[in-house]
Amino acid sequence: MQAKLRVIGGEEQTRQIELHLPAIVGRSRTTDITLFHPLVSRQHCEIFEAEGRLMVRDLGSLNGTFVGELRLAEEAVLLEPGERLTVGCITLLADYQPPAAASSESAAGDWSPAGPTIESAGHDSSGDSKGESLRFDAGHTPRPSSRVQPGPRD
Repeated sequence: MQAKLRVIGGEEQTRQIELHLPAIVGRSRTTDITLFHPLVSRQHCEIFEAEGRLMVRDLGSLNGTFVGELRLAEEAVLLEPGERLTVGCITLLADYQPPAAASSESAAGDWSPAGPTIESAGHDSSGDSKGESLRFDAGHTPRPSSRVQPGPRD
């Protein structure tokens, strides 16, 4: 899989990072992608490929890893092409070509709900909020329609 991250915000000198997956992102010189900033943990997050798509998981960082506005836990979350990934104060844009729609649908059909649960606020047809549980497994890509979205803000 050919994928790269483009730096779109923050103090990082490099403007584009070619990904060699799986990759650990962090401040340590021993990580695959080193971001020298005090808000980046030594081993901040991991990026890997699952069924032709990028997945990311936080590795217990202090300041968090964000996909869009969603703060990640240690469960893997899908990183769509063109989506923002924020590590510390550095914002990156995912740049890769996902598999064709036909192969995505068949891969999504094989997805099994095994793994940790992420709670997400959803809405029913009346617009009222309801709780939903979405399961992610690092070995399987969730259906694109199962994206975890941030809940409403108070």
